[in-house]
Amino acid sequence: MLRHDSAIRAFANAAKATDQAGRSAVDLRHHYASTLAANGVDVFKIAQALGHTTPRLVIATYGHLVPDGGTQVRRVMDAAWSVVTDVSPGSSCLTAF
Repeated sequence: MLRHDSAIRAFANAAKATDQAGRSAVDLRHHYASTLAANGVDVFKIAQALGHTTPRLVIATYGHLVPDGGTQVRRVMDAAWSVVTDVSPGSSCLTAF
């Protein structure tokens, strides 16, 4: 099993060898999570991939990168409501409410 200090040293050596000196494993982790968030991957899946038990830290750290959810909400509701033609009181489309 690779020890933490050995992993850090190995990453630092690899970064230096590829002209990325000063980069850390934490930088790579942030890039990984940021890329997933910016591309709309579910925050629960990102949290799981990072080893977190809840998405709270992912939302707090990367939430600003998540694409506008309002657009998706409007698109889903527009599609759902576009099939409704009769919204008069007593119509069958409102009986579920």
